[in-house]
This record gives sequence, structure tokens and C-alpha cells, in this order.
Amino acid sequence: MRTPTKHTPKSLLIRSVATSTAIETGEKWQDIEKRLLMKSLADYALEKVKEFREASGLPCDNGVMANHDLHHKLYTEEFNEYHEATDDSEKADSYADQLVVAAGYQLDAGNDYFVPFPQWSKSDYWQIVEQIKNLSQLDSIDILEAFNIAHNSNMTKFTKDHIVITESVDWYNAKGIEVTAKKTNGYWALFSAKDQSVGEKHYPKGKLLKPLTFVEPDWSGGSWKLR
Repeated sequence: MRTPTKHTPKSLLIRSVATSTAIETGEKWQDIEKRLLMKSLADYALEKVKEFREASGLPCDNGVMANHDLHHKLYTEEFNEYHEATDDSEKADSYADQLVVAAGYQLDAGNDYFVPFPQWSKSDYWQIVEQIKNLSQLDSIDILEAFNIAHNSNMTKFTKDHIVITESVDWYNAKGIEVTAKKTNGYWALFSAKDQSVGEKHYPKGKLLKPLTFVEPDWSGGSWKLR
């Protein structure tokens, strides 16, 4: 038996707006609510990914041409991870990361479209978010909860503790990896100082590295499941 849909205060407010708008316009309130929820998710993703980009020193210029090849590569990786997923938590992780990449592209480029694959027709950011939301629902995944889990983990790639950064630098150096520590908007971040390889792992120059306090996404709670 499917569990009832979780209603947060924000979702209840959206339903109230949708209902009153439907009375005024004659449109079905369900259709209005669907649009409002999708836009709310899209705006929320932009807000959170902007927080991440500002902490790492990445641009949020909303008009500067993006590195299309990089975003295409990132989206392709997440798309492939979904098809290689062996359980629902890996699918949830992939959906969340797809949303992160789409929001990052939008913030980077400021274009009104995002083309994850060359064979796709041009679709704007909002349509991509709607597609991710709809597909995740088919897998009974709450994309908002999944996104929050991924984002909270991503933010632990930074720290405000200088001692943590110092210890992390020492840890990487002991492994033969040269790193650069940079403080941006109150957050410390670690980057690969040059193109380098240690064993089978390659660290391109400028790659964001995880401090010792990094926390992996925790999918054990099940809050991201719709049923």
C-alpha cells in the first residue's frame, strides 16, 4: 500500500495558492500545483548549488559562457551511473547529482536551455528539472529529499576550520599529492596543485579534493523513498 504523500508547510502553501488560482482561472488546481512544485524545486536547486559554487570559488555570473564539454561530461557520467545502479539508493544518488549538474550549468552559463546530450533538442533548465522530477517519481524517489542528502554531503567538501585544512594538507602530502588550500567566502577548500597521478588515481590541476572531515551521503534512513 502506498504511503500518503508527505506534506511540508511549503507544499501546503503551494496547494493553497494552486487552489485559489484555479478558482480564479478555471484551470485544474492539480495542474497549477504541479507547475508550482516544479518551479519551487528548480529555484531551490539553484539556491543550494549556488551556495556550493560560491564556497568553491566557482563563478555564478549568470551570463558567462559555460564549459559545455565539462557539463556534458558530468551529466553523461550521472546518466550512466543511473543505468549502472544496483539498488534504489544509487538511483537516488544519480538523480540528485543530475539535478546538481543541471543547476550548475544554469548558474555557470545563464543560458535559458541545457543540452545534456547532443541528440536531444534544446530544453530549458525548468524542463530538465521537471524531467528529473518525473523520472525519479517513477522510481518512487523523493527528489527533494535525495537532493538535500547529496547537497549536505557536498558541502562537507569545505570547512571553516583551519586546523582541519592543515591536517588534510599534511594527509595528502604524505600520499605524494600536492595540494593548494584556498579560503573563499569563509570556507576553506583543497585543490590539486597540478596534474598528477598517484597509483591508478589521477588528480587534474584544480580538482576539488575532500578534506578529512568529508561525509559521504547517507542513504540508510529511507527518507528519500516515496513508499
